[in-house]
Amino acid sequence: ELPMPVAVQTKVPNELFGDIIMIMDFLHIFSEILGTKEEFPDEGITLEYLESALVDLEIDGPLFELVKFLLTAIFKMQLEEEEDEKFDLNEQDVVA
Repeated sequence: ELPMPVAVQTKVPNELFGDIIMIMDFLHIFSEILGTKEEFPDEGITLEYLESALVDLEIDGPLFELVKFLLTAIFKMQLEEEEDEKFDLNEQDVVA
């Protein structure tokens, strides 16, 4: 017999709850690549943090921190990829 479900109380509309869970899942799965533990060492990115990012109207609040974190991760990965490409091109020049 299954236990009785308990409703999750959130600040965001119910129709967006699945989207928030997908974002949390993405951030959890790619946490090592993104460096989530370094940027959010205490609890990581929690449901409460994402709620706050979406609902709060602070200029330097959680939404700003989350967007800054994701953009920084993208730029770091892009630089690493460019360095790898330069290394591969240098290897090809040495072989040729």
